Amino acid sequence: MILTKQNCSSLLLNVLFALAASNPLGAQTPYQFFTLPLPESTASTAYHISNDGKIAGRIDGLDGVARGYIYDPNGPLDLFDGANDDSPFTELWGVNTAGQSSGYVSNADFSQFDGFRREADGTLVPVNFLATPGPSNFGIDINEAGDVLVQGDGFTYVHSVDGTQSTLNINGYSTDAGWGMNDQGIVAGVAWPGFFDTPNGLLYNLNDDTFEIWNYPSAAETSLHDINNQGVI
Repeated sequence: MILTKQNCSSLLLNVLFALAASNPLGAQTPYQFFTLPLPESTASTAYHISNDGKIAGRIDGLDGVARGYIYDPNGPLDLFDGANDDSPFTELWGVNTAGQSSGYVSNADFSQFDGFRREADGTLVPVNFLATPGPSNFGIDINEAGDVLVQGDGFTYVHSVDGTQSTLNINGYSTDAGWGMNDQGIVAGVAWPGFFDTPNGLLYNLNDDTFEIWNYPSAAETSLHDINNQGVI
């Protein structure tokens, strides 16, 4: 289902009601939990999971270097420590079933962040914003086609596999951040009218450049962090 400006809210409410009905407060949830077999570190984070169970994240090494990782339940752990030797910080945020991932790497003094798409063979494809280059380019998510959702300096854009880039146009909001993107071209994220204003939940349709602002009833703030191909947020 393609979300549009007209049906975003109704779908969100239907999803919320369905979740509440299927798992009322106090009910036992039959989930199984396991620990990822990561190297010893001071901290670790998992960001996204692919349709076939691959997980992208970051580990903070005992040597002070932050590395991206891809956990594959059917293969070896893939650690990635940056596009250059002097980088102390690398994150992998998104991963798809083909093994392509999205992320970013910093320079030595954290004054520049360069986003990338990493192919399954380790090849890096830059995804930095081309129109007005800046210091902030964070590769956040990747879809099955290999398109990368990127956060710039207060705005969000998509770097397509053919090298073209398109920004999210959210009239009336000065700042936005996309956090997740599905294969139907729907981005979930957050938008602010002004820099210090309350964050609002954002759904953006890349197919027709329409968007919906949705806030959880009675909540002080709302941020939408991911959406799957079934439209569940």
